[in-house]
Amino acid sequence: MSNHSLYLRFLRKDASSKVDDVVKIECLFEDLYNVTYTYGESAKPRKSCHSAYLDRRGVYKYTRTLLQLLQQDVDPFEFVQFDFPLMPSILFNIASLKNREYHTILDALECHLKNQTPSNDYRNKSNAVTNTHLYFSD
Repeated sequence: MSNHSLYLRFLRKDASSKVDDVVKIECLFEDLYNVTYTYGESAKPRKSCHSAYLDRRGVYKYTRTLLQLLQQDVDPFEFVQFDFPLMPSILFNIASLKNREYHTILDALECHLKNQTPSNDYRNKSNAVTNTHLYFSD
């Protein structure tokens, strides 16, 4: 794991970590993030991934929407684990996420986004990202 990236892991009950879905949020530039969703349980022989470039507000809105969707899912994951840099891994039971936990997660995310430094891979590459689309952006 990169020291700069935030990981969200979605765990199924009694399943191997090989089938966990994972979101990686990596800072590319001052206010540009690469959000990559990797599907752990897939009918394909290889795991599939989808990425989007988001600004800070977009990452916040994406995460907020994702947490809300997880609570409404009819065939949900059992747990969500947050791996914030400089914090221990935090595991939440999705079914028991309440308003207090929800706001604490979003507060930790906001703190992380305000203090995250760009990845070394992109720090010195001015043209590393072209034709970006900012999803979940206001």
